[in-house]
Amino acid sequence: MRTCIFCGERANTLEDAWPQWLLASIGDCHPRSTTEALLAPDRPPINWLGPEVKIKCVCKTCNNGWMSKLEAKAKRSLASLLNDLALPLNSNEQLCLSLWSTKTAMVFEQTSRAQAPFYSKADRNRLRSGELPPLTTIWIGRYGQSNMLYGEARKLYERTSRNDNPFCDGHATTFVIRRLVIQALTLRVKPAFENRDVTLHIKPGPWDYSLIQLWPIANQVVKWPPELSFDNSTISCEDLSRRFVADR
Repeated sequence: MRTCIFCGERANTLEDAWPQWLLASIGDCHPRSTTEALLAPDRPPINWLGPEVKIKCVCKTCNNGWMSKLEAKAKRSLASLLNDLALPLNSNEQLCLSLWSTKTAMVFEQTSRAQAPFYSKADRNRLRSGELPPLTTIWIGRYGQSNMLYGEARKLYERTSRNDNPFCDGHATTFVIRRLVIQALTLRVKPAFENRDVTLHIKPGPWDYSLIQLWPIANQVVKWPPELSFDNSTISCEDLSRRFVADR
């Protein structure tokens, strides 16, 4: 029996990984178009017809309760961001968008039953209580070309065990939804480094100019969009999703 990934009760409802209102905002998603999902960099993508992604992974209580409230609250900011409207985001909006992004990353993990999920039961319980998993960072950016619906999840591994490497693994999810880019990163550190300040190495790129950090909150108010936008000719989504280096 499948159980709810957030509370452990019976999973008795289907969750829309892409909310219906979000799909409607894209506008030109044909029901016979092909959706491709890359669930791991070392595995081939899976494909299905239509843009909808429905997953039986939550219960009605969670789906119609705190998840529905989070969706309604996040939609206020998301609708403007998707439609390319410049706006400031206060600290409450930054937190809400960060919770929504992490929730969406956790749900998308459930599209594959063949691979153990990265996010733990404790991580998902924490999110249900309105808190982000430890060592989570959320960024947003702008996609500068036509409407786009894209998602990629990548797990970060330590290829060669080293005593001076504080990280044991991590998980980065990158979404592009119309004009909005979202990246959610959660890291895990080795026990010896749990009480130390650690830094993940990032491949060189114009990230300070193309991304805005939402979480941890660095500024009480941030202004979207950033100076630079992502596109297929200069800064691609693939460059963004592959920018983390876990082996240092």
